[in-house]
Amino acid sequence: MKKIGLLVALLVLSISIHAQADGKKKKKSKKGEVKLETYDQKISYGIGYDVAQNMKQQNINVDLDLMILGLTHGMTDTSLALMTKEQITQVFQEFQQQQMEEMNRKMQEEAKVNEESGKTFIDTQMKKNTNLKKTASGLVYEVLTEGAGPKPTAASTVKVNYVGTTPDGVIFDQTGERGPATFPLQGLIPGWVEGIQLMTAGSKYRFLIPASLAYGNNPPQGTPIKAGMTLVFEVELLSIEN
Repeated sequence: MKKIGLLVALLVLSISIHAQADGKKKKKSKKGEVKLETYDQKISYGIGYDVAQNMKQQNINVDLDLMILGLTHGMTDTSLALMTKEQITQVFQEFQQQQMEEMNRKMQEEAKVNEESGKTFIDTQMKKNTNLKKTASGLVYEVLTEGAGPKPTAASTVKVNYVGTTPDGVIFDQTGERGPATFPLQGLIPGWVEGIQLMTAGSKYRFLIPASLAYGNNPPQGTPIKAGMTLVFEVELLSIEN
């Protein structure tokens, strides 16, 4: 979270909390008692509610009274501020560092669980399917159809059809209706670079790629792929383009 975004988030939340505090002085508001008629009222409430929910989900603990006091000092008389700008900047930096460390800790824990789950998945698959073979690196593959063309090298550009899934069958990427994909092997995940070189043009293989040969603990955002996750690919090597 960027510093400015965090400051804005806390400010908006403070406004929401301040409104709640005023309500408590009278009576705890019930649904329908407060009318949101203007745009400013609606956006103010909506942003406040959303930010508060996000902070709650992140387990961010705040002293509501001090939050309201800080808002009051910042908007009315900065000479009453209990902290200097430098101190506030420092505490925000410490807060961001703590959040980053906590996020990394959780990711490491998740990755460890997924790695163990991936090992179990591969072991189970190999026991069920004697056609699966494992290379020295840990890449597991099955020849579905063997072609008669040449084999690519690590420097080759290849044309393929493929489907990528998680161990439980969730598709995260595929050529599908968009048609074959063409790309150089260099720069792809190690499991692809190694696996495609096993194939001859015209072949179709299935790969079980452990996290160490896939994305490790840095999965692409916006996909079902998690840290430490084993991936499954079914790849058809149509041709070698160079």
